[in-house]
Amino acid sequence: MSDERTLLQFQPDACTVSRGGETIRLLELYHGMGMGAALQTLSAHRDVLGIELDPFYAVYIRFVRGDFAWFVETSSLPFEEKLFYLLHIFSMVQKNPRESLRLFERVRSEPDRLPPRWRDELEINVIGLYLETGQWDKAERQMAKAEEIVARLGSDSFTLLLRYTQILYALLRDRLTEAEQLIRRSEEQLRRIPMQRELGSLTLLKGMCMYRRAEQQQARQLVEEGMEVLRASRFVPHVIYGVRLVLFFLDTFGWDAEWQHKYSTLWEELAAEYRFDYLARSIPALVQRPF
Repeated sequence: MSDERTLLQFQPDACTVSRGGETIRLLELYHGMGMGAALQTLSAHRDVLGIELDPFYAVYIRFVRGDFAWFVETSSLPFEEKLFYLLHIFSMVQKNPRESLRLFERVRSEPDRLPPRWRDELEINVIGLYLETGQWDKAERQMAKAEEIVARLGSDSFTLLLRYTQILYALLRDRLTEAEQLIRRSEEQLRRIPMQRELGSLTLLKGMCMYRRAEQQQARQLVEEGMEVLRASRFVPHVIYGVRLVLFFLDTFGWDAEWQHKYSTLWEELAAEYRFDYLARSIPALVQRPF
């Protein structure tokens, strides 16, 4: 398993707290298990606990709690260290996947712009943008490439991240049996390692399956359950991604006009709270500046 930390990497032995400037292993556990509330609480009480916050988590916790404008405005973080966060934020806060894909491809064409620890995750995340833009051949090739990356990393988080893109692909291609098989495999994995953030995202995908099966009432129930788990995790980026996912499906297939309106309203509330317009305007100029 790679020893590089990323936005998702989970190290299952990370279960102790040490003091005096040493690595705070408990933060890594909360990170990997998708427990954003615990992650933020431990960070907020670090002075009382007498611990020094690891530099990675000093930045990452800002991302978790939705302090997105800081990544645009700060000069305290080297640009190559914040670039991947900027890509993530941009892909969350605006609903046109082609705009996000354009930035992703720009960075992928110049891989030295990113520290090595971010490159693998970029190669997995771009799959979702190919799917949202209907580029099936590119998505299939990228999924095959990502399978090799995930096998090398040996990470439960990345395994689920890739599998969720495979579920999304199957749903969009009207392969419901395949999607449900992948969901069952993911449920088995989450029974072994109950990652809260990943459980919420999987529950949303189960809701999309039920919409595909024309089981609207059950679909709504699963969507609500999934969003509640994501809210409880207090990983703000995953809450936003969750709303985007629901709207993407409802907008694409026209399944449920009432809930399409409901989630559009929720999107506008998030947009106001986290300044989506400002972020969507500001980030492209930063990402596209000469390397």
